Amino acid sequence: RREYEAQEAAKAVRGISEQSASWESLGVMLQCAWTEVRNGTKGEPAPNFFRLAVCCSIFDKVCGVVGNYSGLLLELRREMYACLFKGFDPEAPIPEGHCDYARMLPFF
Repeated sequence: RREYEAQEAAKAVRGISEQSASWESLGVMLQCAWTEVRNGTKGEPAPNFFRLAVCCSIFDKVCGVVGNYSGLLLELRREMYACLFKGFDPEAPIPEGHCDYARMLPFF
């Protein structure tokens, strides 16, 4: 099950990245993506790795576009991810502004 969720999460994250350039509003696109994920996983147990991976990917995108608050959100992101994922080093650089969530192991 975990492997399947990881594969599906990787597909969803790639889809969000690929689609973001074709939308006029990144905010609307991210809201649509998150709504689709929530609706598609209703009834799934929580916590859920698929939702976590997509949520983190969306959060990564938001962190980069909130102007003056980007620096603070990026710091908060590092701390949150260190609490969510085993082996996540909050001091290590994050390549290209995002992580490969499908390969990360959550604490749950």
